[in-house]
Amino acid sequence: MPAIAPGGAEEWSPYHRRLLLLVSLATLFEGFDTLLISLALPYLGTEFGVGSDATGRAVGTISIGTVLAFVPVRLADRYGRRPLLLVAVAGYTLATVASAGARSLDQFVALQLVARMFMVTEIGLAYVVLSEEMPARLRGRANAFMVAFAGLGGILASLAFEPVVSSRLGWRGLYLLGGCLLPVLPVYWWQIRETGRWRRTRASAVAPSLLRELRETRVVFQGPHLRNTLVASVIWFCINLWTGSAIFWFTYYALNERGWEPALVGRVLPIGSAIGLVGYAFVGVAMDLIGRRFAAALCFGVAGLATAVCFTAEATWMIACAYVLVLLMQAVWPVAGTLTSEIFPTGLRATGNAVTNNLLGRLGMVLSGFAVGGLSVGFAGSVGNAVALLALAPLLAVPVVLLFVPETRGRSLEEIAGA
Repeated sequence: MPAIAPGGAEEWSPYHRRLLLLVSLATLFEGFDTLLISLALPYLGTEFGVGSDATGRAVGTISIGTVLAFVPVRLADRYGRRPLLLVAVAGYTLATVASAGARSLDQFVALQLVARMFMVTEIGLAYVVLSEEMPARLRGRANAFMVAFAGLGGILASLAFEPVVSSRLGWRGLYLLGGCLLPVLPVYWWQIRETGRWRRTRASAVAPSLLRELRETRVVFQGPHLRNTLVASVIWFCINLWTGSAIFWFTYYALNERGWEPALVGRVLPIGSAIGLVGYAFVGVAMDLIGRRFAAALCFGVAGLATAVCFTAEATWMIACAYVLVLLMQAVWPVAGTLTSEIFPTGLRATGNAVTNNLLGRLGMVLSGFAVGGLSVGFAGSVGNAVALLALAPLLAVPVVLLFVPETRGRSLEEIAGA
C-alpha cells in the first residue's frame, strides 16, 4: 500500500502511475463505446425503419442503464472498489461486442442498456478510486487526465466512423471495434488492487447485511450530507441532460437536417474531439490551481451558449466551430466527478456517487432521449431546435455552482470530511 505522507495525502509512486494508466485505458474504450450511439443513430433508424421519435425512445431507454448503474456503484462501499470495477470493465466490453449482432431494435436496445450500465459504473468507480489513491494536490489533474481518455476514445471512434460504416460491416463494425479491450482484461485483474482508504475503513467497521446496507442509502439524504447530495444531483442532472442531447444527437442532426455527408462528419468529429482534449488539460490545472467552482461555472456557461448556436446555425463552419466548443466543455465531467468524490466521506463515497450521479443525475440522460424525440415532433421534426431548447440546462446550473458548491481544492479527503 502506498505510504501516507503528512496531511493524509499519498506519495506519488509507480503504482499510482500504473493505476492511472490502466483506469484511463478503460475509460478510453468507455468513451469510444459511448460515442457509438451518436454515430450509429442515423443508420439504426434506416435499418430498422423508424423515425426520430422512435430513435429518441430507444436512446432514452438505453440511458436507463445509466440509472441502473446505481446498484453496482452503490455496492462498492460494501464489497470494495476493485471487484466492481473489474466486473464493469468486462461487462461493457462484452455487451458492446454483442450489440454488433443485434437483429432487431429491441435486441440492440437491451444489449446497449446493459453496456451503458457497466460503462457508467466504470467511470463512476474510476473517480472514486483515483480520488482515494491520488495525492490531494493532483486529484483534479488525475481525474481530468483519466476522463480525457474518454475524449481520445471519441476521436478514435470518429476516425473509424466513415471507413467502417462504408464497409460491408456497416454500423455493426463500430461495435465490434469496441471490444478491443477484451484481450487486456487479465492485466486489470493482476495489476489493480483495492484502495487503501476503503480497506482501512472496512477494517475498523462491521459490515451490515446487504439489505440493511442498501436501506442505509438514505443516510445521504440526512443531516450534513443532504445539502451536498442535492447540489451534486442538480449538477449531474444538468450535465447529463445536456450531454444526452448535444452529443448523442449531433450526427443525426448534421446528416438529416443540415445535409452533411458521412465523410464530413468523419472529418469534423475527430478534429473537434482532438481540440476538445485541450479542455481537459485546462480544467485539470484550473481545478487544482484556481478551484472546482470556477472550472464548473465556466464550463456550464460556455456549454449552454455553444450548444444553442450549434443546433440552430445553418453555415457549416459555424456549426463545426460551435460543436468544437461543445466538445471542449465536456471537461465539466471530471469537475463534477472530482467534487462528488471529495464531498462524501470514505464510507459513503461510492454511495454518494451512486445516488447523485446514477440514481438522480442520470435521469437527465434518460429524459434527454425522450425529450429530444418528443420535442422534435412539436418543432416539425427538427431535432436541432429541440436540442437548442435543452441547452438551457447548463446555463441554469451556473448559479447553483456559484452559490452552493463548496470549494475543495488542495484539501485532503479527511479534512473535507471533518469539515
